[in-house]
Amino acid sequence: MSRDMQNELAHWRGNLQRMTRHYEQWCKDSIIKKMQEILTTVDPDLQNLLTPPRKHYERYLDALKQTSVD
Repeated sequence: MSRDMQNELAHWRGNLQRMTRHYEQWCKDSIIKKMQEILTTVDPDLQNLLTPPRKHYERYLDALKQTSVD
């Protein structure tokens, strides 16, 4: 992932705010891609074990987004 980031950074020029948003989206997409690769090799029982914490953090992030919007 760090090599991918170095390749990406070479092309990032311009408005700092736009590049920051681009970087955030790139990080999110890269992490999701890597996690999906890992999850395809994980035992289904382990995936089931991870579901409750994932749902908890999704609810927490949704609540955080709502409070930052208000």
